[in-house]
Amino acid sequence: MPELKLQTKKREEALTDMLQSTALEKVALAELFNAGAEEMREVMKMEDITVDKLIDFQGSLNSIIQNGLEVRKILQDDMNSSVNFNSLESNTIEIEEEISEEIIDGKKRIKKIITKKG
Repeated sequence: MPELKLQTKKREEALTDMLQSTALEKVALAELFNAGAEEMREVMKMEDITVDKLIDFQGSLNSIIQNGLEVRKILQDDMNSSVNFNSLESNTIEIEEEISEEIIDGKKRIKKIITKKG
């Protein structure tokens, strides 16, 4: 397992890192869901598809989605428990976010950019 080396950062930088991490995680989940939908479209095009195969595929896809949602909840809980946002009133960070979508090789890509204002 790789060794993590922690860097000393100012509180504002650490909070920005946390916000960016959460945003990246949300984008990754969106891409996971988009990939599942694309895979479902491809499965539906198959000529030899049976009801049993569709049920198996749906179960597999559902498992992936449920695991992704559980990871999302765990990360959100971790973020909420590690930062007391009530103590940040005087140190509020304003951010701007930009979400863009593009289609490359028939696949939708979602990109989210978070920047600090000012």
